[in-house]
Amino acid sequence: MNWQMKFRKFFNGIFWFEWVYMGIFSLIIILLGIFFKSSALVIFNSLFGIFTTFFIAKGKILGTVLGLVQSSLYIVMCYYNQYYGEILVGACFTIPVYIASIISWTKNLNKRDKIVRINKNFSNLEWVLSLLADVVFSVGIYYLLRHFNTANLLVSTFSVGFCAMARYLTFRRSEYNFIFQILNNLMRMCLWIFVVVQNHDISYITTIVQYVMYLSLNTFGVFNWIKIKKVQRLRKLILKKKSDKLMLDKDYMKEN
Repeated sequence: MNWQMKFRKFFNGIFWFEWVYMGIFSLIIILLGIFFKSSALVIFNSLFGIFTTFFIAKGKILGTVLGLVQSSLYIVMCYYNQYYGEILVGACFTIPVYIASIISWTKNLNKRDKIVRINKNFSNLEWVLSLLADVVFSVGIYYLLRHFNTANLLVSTFSVGFCAMARYLTFRRSEYNFIFQILNNLMRMCLWIFVVVQNHDISYITTIVQYVMYLSLNTFGVFNWIKIKKVQRLRKLILKKKSDKLMLDKDYMKEN
C-alpha cells in the first residue's frame, strides 16, 4: 500500500489525456519506424527522447534519468552519420550535465507533488556570463568540428551551442531551457533532413518526426513551467502569511 501511494504521488499532476497523447506519439514513432524500416536504435532513441522531453516539461525528475539513456543512444546514432559535434557535446557535456541535473533536482523537489522547484534566482549577471560562455564554446566547437570534417558544419555548430545552453538551464531549473530546446530541435531537425536527402536514407524520417514532437512538447514545457512557477510562488506566499499569523498569535498569547 505504501509503495502504491508513493507511485501515485510520483506521477501526481500528469493527467489522463497527457498519457493518451504520449501513447499516440509512441504509436506513431513505432509505426513509422516499421514502415520506413528504421533500426531498433533509431526507434528507441525516439521513444526515450519524447518521454524525456515530456517528463522534463512536467517538472518530473524521471525526465533527467531518461535523458541519460536517450543521450547515450543518440551518441551512437550520430557516430554512424559523422555528426562529431553532436557526439562531442553529448559525451563531454550533455551526459555529465544530466547527472548533475539529477543531483540538483533531487535536492529541489517539492515534497507535495514531487515536481522540481523552479529557480527564481537566475540573475542578469548569470545570464550574461552563461550566454558569453556559450558563444565562446560554440566558436571553439566550430573550429574543432571543421578539423574533423563534420557533416553540415554550420548547422551542427548551432545545434551544439543551443544544446549546451539548454542543458545548463535545465540543470539550473530555469523555464527558459525550453526556448533553447526549441532552437536546438530546429537545428537537429535540419541535420536529419540532410541525412535523408543527401544519403537517400528514409529510415531517419522517424527521427525527423521525433523532433516535430519535441517542438510541441517543449512549447508545452514553456507554458507549463511558467504555470508551475506561479503556483509555487503562490504556495510560498500563503505559507509565509500563515507563518506570520502564527507568530502574531504567539505574541498575543504571551502578552495576555
